[in-house]
Amino acid sequence: MVTFTRPAAPGQRGDNAAVKSTVTVTGGSHFCGPIIHNSHAAEDVNICFQVRGASQVQGPPKEAQPPRSSIEDKRGFLRVNFSKLVDRVTNVDSIVDELRSKGIHRELAANVYAEKTEQAKMRRLLDNTKSSAMADALLTALFAQQPLLMNELLSGHRA
Repeated sequence: MVTFTRPAAPGQRGDNAAVKSTVTVTGGSHFCGPIIHNSHAAEDVNICFQVRGASQVQGPPKEAQPPRSSIEDKRGFLRVNFSKLVDRVTNVDSIVDELRSKGIHRELAANVYAEKTEQAKMRRLLDNTKSSAMADALLTALFAQQPLLMNELLSGHRA
């Protein structure tokens, strides 16, 4: 159940204070949160998501993500999408954390962590992706951490 509420204005009663909607997602379907238009920040808005049953809140299922193995030239894919990756990848530190568990050099990890912005971090990471093995590991981490962006880039890469 998804419930959107806002406090009632002074003297206001009844259902005008809350909007309620029930959303059911089954069989590997996805639920994306709402986009609220024409809203003024002068009021408090609470959004509550209630998950029932054995469901877990998570990203897209692994089988829904196109396998990175469908990318023949992994370094070329990263090169072609360099500017989009630099502009749009977020939380690069978590990507580096994942790469560290796969053997990324400590010095490279430290240099990436030291950068001030997400864009500079991603640029440093991509600039140091020289081998096919590193490109494969980076793509694995990107698909795990940024599945929506990577699926979008992959769709454009096939076209």
